[in-house]
Amino acid sequence: MIEISRNQILETRDWTESINQPIANSGGIHGGILIGVATPPSVTNTASFKSSSRTIFEPGLPALRVEENVVRVALGQAFAAIGFGPFAIANNHFTCGGTILGRGTPIAQTVLILNLGTAIEAVATTRPSGLNRGLADYAAMAPPPTFSAASSGTVLFTNNICQLEARLDRQRSLTSVTIISTDNLIFSNNELWLESATFGAFFDALLAAGTLTATGNRFQESAASVLLSGITVAPFNITTQNISTFCLLVEGAKKVDAPNLAIIDSFFPDLCARLQKQ
Repeated sequence: MIEISRNQILETRDWTESINQPIANSGGIHGGILIGVATPPSVTNTASFKSSSRTIFEPGLPALRVEENVVRVALGQAFAAIGFGPFAIANNHFTCGGTILGRGTPIAQTVLILNLGTAIEAVATTRPSGLNRGLADYAAMAPPPTFSAASSGTVLFTNNICQLEARLDRQRSLTSVTIISTDNLIFSNNELWLESATFGAFFDALLAAGTLTATGNRFQESAASVLLSGITVAPFNITTQNISTFCLLVEGAKKVDAPNLAIIDSFFPDLCARLQKQ
């Protein structure tokens, strides 16, 4: 159970160094907040589980909470997290990019989140949802819960500002922000901002989950910097009331994709509607 709040993590040497041209990076791992494996607390010191080598997590507790931080880095993701269990990332300012030349083609340059927790619908028929039924119920189950079957895989990503400055470092990436969950994703009231002199990423944001709600966001990009402002993918997908510079592509078996406003439609009427139908 990780909590990170009210920090300033600022890498500013690339702005203060006296340089005439962008310089190459020194290699190695770079980033602002990087979390390898986040999980809820596990059940410990219980005789009922000594015979099992698998981890059982306490239900109803978070795996990760990241709130009210300011993170700016020149290389690597401003924020990256992988794990199981509920994630809550709110009211942060994440910024990446600067004057140092980038390297490779990362999946996401500013924010990367991967949650592999299991949705309750997928496990409710095979195991109890809480400890209130007693440890004996868990011990008698066959097979016992696995490491990947955490109590939840939901991701709450709200009220964040995510900025990618790729004009000077000439970094290229697939996206600026990528969030993937095998459970539920709520992506709301965020400001995404991407600046690049040329093509910098395919999408400003890539959002994928089992169930997804993306509402009230602003996707803002400089001219010719991306192909699409964002793509959202989920079997059950609600992507509405967003404002974007370029088109948003909404995919799902059951989906609600209107109303959304794209500034590019003012110059090329119905472009986004035609793209969505293809």
